Amino acid sequence: MRIAVYHSTDRLGTSFDRMCTVEAPQTDVYEALEYAYRYTNNINGSWSRNNIANNADWNELVTEIAPLEDGMGHRSTSMFDRMLVEGEWYEVAAMGFEKMDAEASAASLDDVLATIERRAAKRNDDKLAKVGKEIIKQASTKAKKLTKKEIVAKMIQREGLDNRKHLTNLIMTKLNVTKANAGVYIYNYMRTI
Repeated sequence: MRIAVYHSTDRLGTSFDRMCTVEAPQTDVYEALEYAYRYTNNINGSWSRNNIANNADWNELVTEIAPLEDGMGHRSTSMFDRMLVEGEWYEVAAMGFEKMDAEASAASLDDVLATIERRAAKRNDDKLAKVGKEIIKQASTKAKKLTKKEIVAKMIQREGLDNRKHLTNLIMTKLNVTKANAGVYIYNYMRTI
């Protein structure tokens, strides 16, 4: 079972990086997720480096896609990171994994595809571009595409209206809009309640 692993770069769930693919031998989704989690963690070595003697964390079924920037290896998979398996998104929780709803999954697709395309172009890697597009195509078939208005509504429902500055910054980051446009989205949402 193929699992794509994405590490969150901002802990807000708006930007993901350091993707790898795990070919888990399990047929049960949750067992496969556990397998991918185990072999993308640094416990007795480094999961992303095969040049360490007696490295119990390296696994030939993990295909590194993201380059090693500093040669030190990638960080361990942890809470808020995401995994895509059989077109469904799962977020790493405090214990286990939480299946994400279709709306949250769709909101992640654009960010993930942009990361894959940026990496493929930087490395001039056609294979990476092909794998990335296959993964996104698989996920896209099951995820509903949200409008910006719907994404903002979900953010406000999750974050609340108490901290407008934080909410405005979150909307600006997630939707790549100006501060004024973020304010308009908040205003329009408040008119509907």
